[in-house]
Amino acid sequence: MSAALQYFEENLPHRPYHTDDLAFGLRISGKGRALLARYIQQNQPHAQFWLVFDVDREGAAIDWSDRNAPAPNITVKNPVNGHAHLLYA
Repeated sequence: MSAALQYFEENLPHRPYHTDDLAFGLRISGKGRALLARYIQQNQPHAQFWLVFDVDREGAAIDWSDRNAPAPNITVKNPVNGHAHLLYA
């Protein structure tokens, strides 16, 4: 596991909100179960560890480079449409 992913997991809330389908609402479970979900609460209620940017355009995974922004710690790319979430610690 990369250092960034390890940091992500270590700083999750103890019982984060998560879901596989937003239409069915959110659940609260332990980290182990929540990490398997499609959507997960990344910041704790009392502390902000991550800034997450949702970039909705093709090529979003490298969009930061085109804009001379710093590289994100984690990039999550949608393989279907090329959109991405850029996470900064």
